[in-house]
Amino acid sequence: MEIRKDFQSVEEYLHRLVQYADAFDRFNLKDWPHYKNNEDFERIYGYDRPARDHFENLYSDGRDCAIALSDKLISFNYPHKSPTLTSFIKSFDGGWVYETYELRKALNEAKHAADSVDRCPWAVGRMLQLFEDQIELLDAVRNTLRILRETDLYKIENGRSLIETPKAERWWKNFDRRIAVFGLVVTIIGLVIAVLAP
Repeated sequence: MEIRKDFQSVEEYLHRLVQYADAFDRFNLKDWPHYKNNEDFERIYGYDRPARDHFENLYSDGRDCAIALSDKLISFNYPHKSPTLTSFIKSFDGGWVYETYELRKALNEAKHAADSVDRCPWAVGRMLQLFEDQIELLDAVRNTLRILRETDLYKIENGRSLIETPKAERWWKNFDRRIAVFGLVVTIIGLVIAVLAP
């Protein structure tokens, strides 16, 4: 996917998000429906309601997440959806990317339910792994969004100055300036000694 020209300064990170979007798209179109419709997932309907609910929620939450992220992660390229980099980044607030705590909790509950039933379906085991893979991918998305917040483009859009003196460049921490100051002090001491010497 070609990145829109006004975002080319951050294209390496946006290309990363495109790859994540492709993964979520594959999860949505291939993996989730395959495990549900072409394997032994229907066996869950023989279990009591609590276990069945965990497995149904595993599928519905996992697939909903995959559907949402496969589209949302490439929305930066469409100005009517994301007119600025800032609007793109903020569009994730309150969404799947920041719900990994709740998703991990749901995953653990589904794992517990899988351990509690007799002969858990193979499809459920694969869904558990897929759900876990998606959570890891959400962590990677969140990290990439954090990196994008540190870019010059994001700072400019939000009125933050790019001319900030890093701490390492302060004069007393700069090696060359410290040497110059030290040399000046030694010279002055030498002059004072020469003047006071008989």
